[in-house]
Amino acid sequence: MSRVAGIAQTDAQKSSDMYSKCRYMDEITGGRGITFATGTPISNSMVELYTMMRYLQFDTLVENGHRHFDNWAADFGEKVTAMELKPEGTGFRTKTRFAKFYNLPELINIWKEAADIQTADMLKLPTPEAEYITVTTEPSSFQQEMVAELGERAEAVRNREVEPDEDNMLKITSDGRKLALDQRLQNPLLPDDPDSKVNACVKNVLAEWRDSADIRGTQLVFCDLSTPKNDGKFNVYDDIKATRAGGCWRGKRSAKGGGTVRKYEGRTVGLYTKVSPEEKEVIDRKMALLGTMNLRAYLRKMAVDGYVVQLDMSSVVELVKLLRSISSNVNQIAHRCNSTHNLYAQDVEDLRQGYTEVWQGISELLKKFETL
Repeated sequence: MSRVAGIAQTDAQKSSDMYSKCRYMDEITGGRGITFATGTPISNSMVELYTMMRYLQFDTLVENGHRHFDNWAADFGEKVTAMELKPEGTGFRTKTRFAKFYNLPELINIWKEAADIQTADMLKLPTPEAEYITVTTEPSSFQQEMVAELGERAEAVRNREVEPDEDNMLKITSDGRKLALDQRLQNPLLPDDPDSKVNACVKNVLAEWRDSADIRGTQLVFCDLSTPKNDGKFNVYDDIKATRAGGCWRGKRSAKGGGTVRKYEGRTVGLYTKVSPEEKEVIDRKMALLGTMNLRAYLRKMAVDGYVVQLDMSSVVELVKLLRSISSNVNQIAHRCNSTHNLYAQDVEDLRQGYTEVWQGISELLKKFETL
């Protein structure tokens, strides 16, 4: 079965290794030597059920004529073609997936020969009650521009215009998830969007904190992206704690009780630019030389306190010409001395005058450097 999404056409080494070990244990134990325990036997694709049966019920598959996946899929699965959102989020496409079972009672009976299925209703474990609140946010102009770039990257990958190690769909979707969370995860130089997902979460956290202040309420905040790694890079955990967690808005609490003080109140203008990969490597090397990993602080410091040096190279050009002239004169004088064994006083004076001019030029250059 080819050209169906969700069905890999290549082998995975770890899966082949697991299959070999399961077959070996079945041979020496008569099919009773393997026990799996999992909460998600089918989490992403229906193909996973066939894989689990192949591990645990290979002999049964062979007896039923399902040694190969295509035979199993013909009896129990159905291909479904539907419209779905593109991974990069820039439009829709038609996609065929192996996403629907039929002959389901027969399939369940076969699977239950090896599986002891326990659902949450059967276990009746105590679980807390939860209220799910969906908060919708609008993308910033920077995010919209970057989503368009993701679409261009995805098209380049589909058209095989880039090598897989240079860019691929997994990398694009990962960048898209980070961009959706906070635009600074893609570019730490971008401004903090007040309407971002992170800020929307913080506003709710702060509101809940105020509403539950009389009972000293406790909140837990989890995020499966942008976890701290102590490498100086931006992450949402540190941003939440540094900006608004616990009622503190980017800095320390005001001496007047309810108010707060923002640390960098005057920095309200966002700057955004793009660099080439080669320019980014140059920036990284310079940051490494300085021993810093904070890109925003480095670029701000260089832009505000850095020097712009304009060198007038005309003096250097004149010095080079003068040195070449002196070198030529020395060669001519040495040739004449070797031929006639005569050295004239005027030759020596010309050389002395030339060297004097050279040192004067060098002194002027050094004085200019001292003023920088």
